[in-house]
Amino acid sequence: MNRLRLGILGITLALGFCPARAAESLALKEGSQVPLVALEDQNGKAFRFDALKGRAVVLTFIFSRCAVPTFCPAMSANFRALQEEIRKDKALTGRVHLVSISIDPAFDTPEVLNRYAKHLALDTSDWSFVTGEKKTVAGLAAAFSVFVDTTAEGTIDHTLTTALVGPDGKIRKLWRGNRWTPGEVVRELHSTLPADKQPN
Repeated sequence: MNRLRLGILGITLALGFCPARAAESLALKEGSQVPLVALEDQNGKAFRFDALKGRAVVLTFIFSRCAVPTFCPAMSANFRALQEEIRKDKALTGRVHLVSISIDPAFDTPEVLNRYAKHLALDTSDWSFVTGEKKTVAGLAAAFSVFVDTTAEGTIDHTLTTALVGPDGKIRKLWRGNRWTPGEVVRELHSTLPADKQPN
């Protein structure tokens, strides 16, 4: 590290600025508004979270080439089970949208995500697979505290975050890792969507 960098580091530390703390302060928390970024779904159509206002959204991060059974494949399997549970529940049917965000936008084009959903026989009528510009996706992943790193071999290491967003666009619940269950999410959905407030 040269003298200039050392000098800048010394000034920032003297002012009480810590990069790690700054990143933490920018991370989304329960109660935060979901970012309104421009994305694209598996059909090549524009996707924005505010277009789903009035419905609850459950979102997670995946990529189509992920081969670790307990990571992306498990998230997609959980979302399929969650979708089935929602459809069996009259209080939730039509009030929830699922979103899987690819952290590999260079490879996961809308066409690739469309094939991914069809290959797994996933119903996309209320489940969107979205991608976007590299910087946009990286920023969104970082905001949800999803660590993403491309290795020298070209594979992607990443962490997992799943979130429940309320009809007002605010984050109601965050799950880190892969231990959450569809039943747990359903219970949170009932708390988020009171039965006496059905959408118009």
